[in-house]
Amino acid sequence: PLLLLALSGACCAAVELGLRIFTRREAPTKTAGLELELCGQPVRLRAALDTGCHLHDPVTCLPVLVVSYPDAKARLPDAVNTFLDQWFAGATGADPPPGTRLRLVPCGTAAEKSLLPGFAVQGIGLITENGVLGLGRSAVVFAPRSFGSTAYEALYGNDFM
Repeated sequence: PLLLLALSGACCAAVELGLRIFTRREAPTKTAGLELELCGQPVRLRAALDTGCHLHDPVTCLPVLVVSYPDAKARLPDAVNTFLDQWFAGATGADPPPGTRLRLVPCGTAAEKSLLPGFAVQGIGLITENGVLGLGRSAVVFAPRSFGSTAYEALYGNDFM
């Protein structure tokens, strides 16, 4: 019986050690500062990598940046806020702000399918310690709900950068 008790204790210790060594660690969130221009005003946003984000602009087939409208509203130009407030209130025929090119991007989640409003932008830049690195043209679309984080306002996919 003592041998059985000692072997049981050794097995429990081995399992506990294995769980502590080989547990999956949560992947760190990769965030990046991004800069773009909307209605002639520079907009700076914090974006996080979302490996499940595969949205593309249907016109250019380029990957898009998905921005949480409630989280980024304070950083956006007034004309963009006015348009998006109308859009999310149900006025889908509202005129986009002057000087912008409206993009409607189909989005399907587990909960629903919808069209997200957005704008084509000439250049999105990655903010680095040495300045802004241009990533080229793309589109920015707006989601009607918060992403639930204070660390970022936007999501980008693996193919965005």
